[in-house]
Amino acid sequence: MAEQDKDIYKRANIIGNAFAELSFTDWLKFKSVFGMEYTSDQTIIDSPKYKDDYNERVNHELEDNRFKFYSRIYTNQLTFDKSFNQHEINAVAVVEEQITTGSRLIGRGEHETNLLNQLDGTINQSVAGNLNETTLISYTGRVNYSFADKYLLSASFRRDGSSKFAPGNKWGNFPGASIGWVVSKESFMQDIDLISNLKLRASYGKVGNNALGAYDWQSTINQNTWAVFNSNAESNPGAYYGTLPNEDLEWEITTMQNFGFDLSLLNYSVTFSAEYFKREVDNLLLQKNLPASLGYIDNPWTNVGAMENSGLELSAGYHKRAGEFQFSVTANLGTINNEVTDLDGKVYDQVAVTGDYGGGTITRTQEGEPVQGFYGYKVDGIFQSQSEINALNQTALQQFNQGNVTKQVYQNEGTSPGDIKFKDLDGNGVINEDDRTVIGNFLPDFSYGLNFSGSYKNFDISMQVQGVYGNDIYSGTKVLTQGMMRLFNSDVAVLDAWTPSNTNTHIPRAVNADPNNNARTSDRFIEDGSYMRIKNLTIGYNFSDNLLSGISGNSIKGLKLYVTAQNLLTLTDYYGYDPEIAHRGDNNMLNGADFGQYPQPRTFLFGVKATF
Repeated sequence: MAEQDKDIYKRANIIGNAFAELSFTDWLKFKSVFGMEYTSDQTIIDSPKYKDDYNERVNHELEDNRFKFYSRIYTNQLTFDKSFNQHEINAVAVVEEQITTGSRLIGRGEHETNLLNQLDGTINQSVAGNLNETTLISYTGRVNYSFADKYLLSASFRRDGSSKFAPGNKWGNFPGASIGWVVSKESFMQDIDLISNLKLRASYGKVGNNALGAYDWQSTINQNTWAVFNSNAESNPGAYYGTLPNEDLEWEITTMQNFGFDLSLLNYSVTFSAEYFKREVDNLLLQKNLPASLGYIDNPWTNVGAMENSGLELSAGYHKRAGEFQFSVTANLGTINNEVTDLDGKVYDQVAVTGDYGGGTITRTQEGEPVQGFYGYKVDGIFQSQSEINALNQTALQQFNQGNVTKQVYQNEGTSPGDIKFKDLDGNGVINEDDRTVIGNFLPDFSYGLNFSGSYKNFDISMQVQGVYGNDIYSGTKVLTQGMMRLFNSDVAVLDAWTPSNTNTHIPRAVNADPNNNARTSDRFIEDGSYMRIKNLTIGYNFSDNLLSGISGNSIKGLKLYVTAQNLLTLTDYYGYDPEIAHRGDNNMLNGADFGQYPQPRTFLFGVKATF
């Protein structure tokens, strides 16, 4: 290559806010806030022409990619805050408007020489761009009431209007309320020295979700196509509708209920809290799968069904605040049960982004099951002989002769010894898509955490531990490295692949084109995703005031040396790079599916903090 590709990246970012506040009385105030964010990006991709022994770029290619984002938010708030006798009232009324605009402009062209680096004068010019604008208007009111700091009441109401929905469905109403009773302040509790604080609480409320694109309720027009006339004799630029509109699209609504208590003992040295929650989601926002034969490239967004989450959140702590060695340790544990309660009898399948991950469905959302459960085949060992395959095919032939099935072979046409044997779950003698089932779920049985902070003389330490237990991961990394669909980047495990002389293995035979589809989605690639991780550890030393005074003559008020480690230790049996899996890109229906995302690094930071 004569010259290297060159990318030039420029960015400007402005964030600011201003406010004005007016006090009518000491208990009535008005505040107006204006905030904005502006971002301007420009990326120039300069790809010179070249020719070598293997490849060639005929022309010097240039691309100028420009993106601008502007968001402004304007908030007006009236606050009433007054106390009299044992009553305390705090009331807030808010009107808020947020407008966001994002635009992109892409220009491309080619030069016949590498000497020019501007789009001016290029050939094969093209231009593309887009504009997205959204508006959210909110009216909010909230009242907090307290009597004698024992009886607590809060009520709120929010009305939101979003431009992301069609006319008639833009507005949603979301009420909420909570109550609390500080039992420990009652007269009958005053002689119980063991209890420092006891509070009972409950809440109920609704919130809305509008996590959509700016124009997802509308039908979009795609121009990246050709209109063909006269039996392909003539082609012209054309356009088509890329997705179906949905003018009935409306807010997804989550109804939340919480019941819990907080308890402190021995002058707040021991703390404990427990909460039961239940969240019901109605009008779920999902993309409806359409058959490709309809001719639309994008699946439309719809409101489908309902889902329920419930569980417990527990926390406990001990705090030692006296003596040279002081410390605080808190632990938490949470459980969640999820069930899709209504999908109108339908199922929602999600496949991987490319066929490199086995192809077919990876997750399925269906009634009576947790959301987006991993969906595929169950493995029943490896075929060891052709006679074993023939016997199963004979059973399938008998079923065919009786009119029970339409396919006469147990597995695939090319199934041979060394291939994976998949379970015939419906018992009809044939392996097909009807033998798929839920093979795992990304939700853990419980998640937990531990936080510790302490100090001894001039030393201090803090540590954060987190983990989950009982969740499953679909290891796309394992599909890539052990599926043997590609001729590169295989794991050493494939060296133990089945051969006539190596039959005691769980790795199927290595064969071109995978005729048995051994790499299809199955529990072969489902792994236990449980882990425990030291997320953060910090150790510091604080120099004494006397030492600093002697060294700096009081010019340095404080000096601390510290070292911080992140992701210091991870305990897990997971095969892949990192068990802490997030969903890939914007696809929130592939949670817990690992497609080789870059793992979180282990980092060490050494620092000095000085106060003058």
